[in-house]
Amino acid sequence: MAEENTDSPQTAIAWMVLAGLCFSATGVFVKLSGGLLIVWTVIFGRSAVIAIMTFVLAKIQEKPLSFEEPRWLLARCVTGLSAMACYFYAIPLIPLTTAVVLQWTSPLFVALFSGYLIKERVSPFLFICIGVAFVGTVLIISPSFEAVEVNAIYALISGVLSALAYLSIRQLRSTATSESVVFWFAVFCVIFSCLLYTSDAAD
Repeated sequence: MAEENTDSPQTAIAWMVLAGLCFSATGVFVKLSGGLLIVWTVIFGRSAVIAIMTFVLAKIQEKPLSFEEPRWLLARCVTGLSAMACYFYAIPLIPLTTAVVLQWTSPLFVALFSGYLIKERVSPFLFICIGVAFVGTVLIISPSFEAVEVNAIYALISGVLSALAYLSIRQLRSTATSESVVFWFAVFCVIFSCLLYTSDAAD
């Protein structure tokens, strides 16, 4: 059972902003690599560091790494890994700003899906805001309305999958510590990025 979280909503928002900045910084370095780094290599390196750091911090703080809902944890791992793969694949192919903006459509999809998947109440006004935001998304993908930037769709899919990952984490909040969720997600990514890299190399 997860320990009760006593942090304020403001603290949670600050952590989310910091996480977003770090994730965006990762995108910058991937872009600077000029496409020389294979997607699975990036995911492996990022996840290996996170797994080690989370394990050490959990032991220092005596936080459990156990979990009680494997279904939701698996959903978080699959959607999170897929979102990262789509995002890092898109970055060398489209402008970085476009990739970041499309990946950050995830809050729109969280609002859109939350009423159906986790039964949270969503106000009608929010749906209007989501509609306006989607118009902007369409303009990013196809500014001239004549041709769709196919590679930009990967970044948009990343946003959709990230939203599903966030909703999975929401469901895990009462049965697993944040350290547990982060650690097992990182381990999952390390294992599957190795397998997928090996598969690609064999081809």
